Amino acid sequence: MSFGLDSFQIGDNITGKIIKLEPTGVLVDFDADQLAYVPLIEPTFRR
Repeated sequence: MSFGLDSFQIGDNITGKIIKLEPTGVLVDFDADQLAYVPLIEPTFRR
């Protein structure tokens, strides 16, 4: 199932797969129509 980025709202928790690591961020696939770029300053990782 795939959907657009506009289907997300502030505060949504999502799970994704890291596709590429870059010096300043990561490309993440969370089954949307496009990949998301997440700057390394942004993410919070929890177990």
